[in-house]
Amino acid sequence: MKENMFIRQMRNTAAILLLVYLLLSIITGSIVRKEFTVTLVPPPNETVFTMEDLEYVSWDPAVLSCRILEYNPDSVTVQLKGLRAGKTSCSLRVKASGEVLSDDFYTVYFTGMVVDQASGDFSSCRVLALLLILALTAFNLLLWMGFFSSRRLLGYSYYSIFFIGAACWLSLTTVLLWILYFGHANMQTMYSSVQAIGRNFAILTCPLVLLFSLLLCISNLTLLRHEGCSFPNILGILLSVLMAAGILVIQMIGMHGFKGSEFFVEVQSALYETLCTVYSFAECFLLGAIVNGALSACHKPKQDLDYMIILGCKIKKDGTLFPLIRGRVDQVLTQYRNQLAHSGKKLYFVPSGGQGSDEMISEAEGMRRYLLSQGIPKEQILLEDQSGNTAENMRFSKALIQTHAAEHHITNPRIAFSTTNYHVFRSGIISRQQEFYPEGVGSPTKWYFWPNAFVREMVGMAAYTKRLLAVMLLVMVVFVISIQFIF
Repeated sequence: MKENMFIRQMRNTAAILLLVYLLLSIITGSIVRKEFTVTLVPPPNETVFTMEDLEYVSWDPAVLSCRILEYNPDSVTVQLKGLRAGKTSCSLRVKASGEVLSDDFYTVYFTGMVVDQASGDFSSCRVLALLLILALTAFNLLLWMGFFSSRRLLGYSYYSIFFIGAACWLSLTTVLLWILYFGHANMQTMYSSVQAIGRNFAILTCPLVLLFSLLLCISNLTLLRHEGCSFPNILGILLSVLMAAGILVIQMIGMHGFKGSEFFVEVQSALYETLCTVYSFAECFLLGAIVNGALSACHKPKQDLDYMIILGCKIKKDGTLFPLIRGRVDQVLTQYRNQLAHSGKKLYFVPSGGQGSDEMISEAEGMRRYLLSQGIPKEQILLEDQSGNTAENMRFSKALIQTHAAEHHITNPRIAFSTTNYHVFRSGIISRQQEFYPEGVGSPTKWYFWPNAFVREMVGMAAYTKRLLAVMLLVMVVFVISIQFIF
């Protein structure tokens, strides 16, 4: 399938980028990791010193050696070299009197890397940070390319939701890191800022999330009134409550902070930042579902179609059409008339839908009668009246069109389907599952169908890309927790 080939290419490209980044990081770290230059800012002192008056002393010379490289009234530049793994402190002091001007604490790892415990800076940190930001930028560009390519090559795919959702989140991270890097922020600031992205994003989008939660709840209550009690509608109400509760919990915890022992506070902070990260990640994927749903609904096919499938839905007991299904047929009629005026090319209508238990005729027959009443010749109508769901709509219509095209010598027929606008994206995905690739056209409908559709597609994306999603979430959560406990 085209989708499998496309995802394989994306995965291979990502693997190559990751390999290049790791190789460059290892080479860079191995070259410059042992010597670490630090600029110290001693407290104000009325005495004017010279470089010969001061010394920078390691309290464990077996772990770390140090020497002063340069002295200015406002700063002192020292060079550190890791000798063996361990922790030690260093003091900047006056040689003659032994007065200590500043104390600093360092960790030396088994690789020889020296880490400043206060700032988080380490040997070659600027170079390695630049490599990381460049790698994240490359991955971000790959995700955006994946989104646009999936829209162009696949048309309808849950991967397009995944790509734009992940790209939005990673864009926030990458832009922030570039700002911090050019602002010469220390590594501790970078760590804490990246860790706080989820929290800050959730706080900034709180009004929008609450508004969407309200609309989702109203949407499902309206659907319950019109369609009766159903599990999807009840689930939509529960999801709206969970979304609102989640964002309010994040807000309240952020305002009140944490209490208890130092370790307990660290654990609470790690859990809180993890919650914020996962929540903000979900927000980005919901945004991806909204973008893809809107783009699919707004799509207009070219004026050279050979067939248009009309997906059925419930009709009246007397066989006439409800406004919802009539809108789908009217959309096809509009396309047909515009195409006739533009190119003079006729198309074949494929009304698709079986007969429900409470319907006197099939949905396809009801649509056929409406088409005939609108002046469409019966020779241009191909009836598909056996399907009971969208998958069967697509599968049976595909077989009918293939047979008709072969009989009438139509090669490479251009095909589109018409459904309600909020249903275009899902119908397109179902058609791809049948290895059938028509374009989608959406007819207008009531607003309250949309919020449910967005959430449904986000959940569908999570189920379809669960392995890839799990890997990304795991990496992010491990990173957030490690910052909390290590740095």
